[in-house]
Amino acid sequence: MDQSRPSPPPGDEESHSSGELARRRLESELSSTDDPEKQAFYCLKLGALMEDLQDFESAARWYSRGHALEPLDPSVSYFLNNNLGYSLNQLGRFVEAEGYCRIAIEVDGARHNAHKNLGVALNGQKFFAEAAACFVTATRACPQDGRALLLLQKLVAEQPELLSEAPELAKDLEKLLKALAAPAPPAKMGRAAPWLSWHALVSLVNPLAGWKFRERDLPGIQPVVSYVGIDGEPVTPEEMLPECSYRWTLEDRGDLPRRAFELHGAGLEAGQRGCSREAMELFRRAHLAAPRWAQPVYQAAWTALLQDKNRVAQTLYAWTDRMVPDGYWMTKTALDCLSREAAGEFPPHAYRAYVSLEHLSNRAAMTEEMVDLVPTFAPAWKDLAVLRTSPAGREEAVTRGFESRPDRETKAFLHIHHASLLNSQGRRDEARAVLQDLLGGSEATIQTRALANIVLHRIAPEV
Repeated sequence: MDQSRPSPPPGDEESHSSGELARRRLESELSSTDDPEKQAFYCLKLGALMEDLQDFESAARWYSRGHALEPLDPSVSYFLNNNLGYSLNQLGRFVEAEGYCRIAIEVDGARHNAHKNLGVALNGQKFFAEAAACFVTATRACPQDGRALLLLQKLVAEQPELLSEAPELAKDLEKLLKALAAPAPPAKMGRAAPWLSWHALVSLVNPLAGWKFRERDLPGIQPVVSYVGIDGEPVTPEEMLPECSYRWTLEDRGDLPRRAFELHGAGLEAGQRGCSREAMELFRRAHLAAPRWAQPVYQAAWTALLQDKNRVAQTLYAWTDRMVPDGYWMTKTALDCLSREAAGEFPPHAYRAYVSLEHLSNRAAMTEEMVDLVPTFAPAWKDLAVLRTSPAGREEAVTRGFESRPDRETKAFLHIHHASLLNSQGRRDEARAVLQDLLGGSEATIQTRALANIVLHRIAPEV
């Protein structure tokens, strides 16, 4: 897809059903309107959600339903046809995909997405010269998205006779590579610039080219936790009352250049458009503008993980961990899982499979299946300590999690779940002791310390 969104870092258990809730909300909004334009828009959003879950059959059905409504909005029409073509390509239905990609190009031929997807559909039908021409057009339309150029280079490598049979193709390829290597003018934020920087071009070979990991930039800016009540007023942990509800936020505070924020925001937008290579380049530049800010490095690691570039992700997560030793979101869990994958203890891509479960409606069943397949995957046991409905099942999950050599982040979550279990059994003083030991020791991370304070305030001492 060309408008997919990079998922945010997984948070605590309160955020796990977001994908299912989004589906239900969109289906409710779809059924509540008779406006064909709005219905088509909701079908587009539902299709995109199914793509995020790698359910291309369902995605194609939603896009087809939206397409049948014949929306007048050119953007909605374009992406319904383009994304339907993309989904059909993923299913190997190249002939059908070709037709929808051509419709999308008729709607808006200036966009690059449908040209690329049409190239994939034609390549799948062995129309190699036509596919190459589509990849050239897509690359010219959006040089930041290096996927079409990579597909073109791969096609030429597999079909070298193309260069002799189509001399213009050889010239086009040479011109594209020269243009990409040319010095880049300054880009205006919010608009696509018709170039890729030299570092972005080099990253086709070395994804970490141009990143500067310097000891003098350590430690990085440390995130600050804030607590607020339901009235929005800030409180301290000491001011919390058992009968009140509170929430916590985590902020990166520091003297950060505005340019770094702009580049980081542009990177997030590029990821939402499906331009992962452009996103990586923008995160790199944000990192150079604010080398002590962990967020661009963390987002780049997440982007690399979604592309199945585990070694790149591991390097970026490792630097994030050095910048914020007390834990930056799920960095410690990601590092531990990726290193155990590399060592052969976990199967390849186990961590990416794990983080994808949070959007599934049958998440509990899939997590059970995961621990059956990978019995020492501690983060899954940590989740089952909440997902299971019986106290005995939750207690077993906590025990198995502790036995699975959990990383520091996961272990701290397990202590919090253990305290919640003790509290549910009426053993409030024991529960408080577990949380107080966690808060007073060295095992808690930034976000687990925040969550532990919230849980602790809910447990009144025994009388």
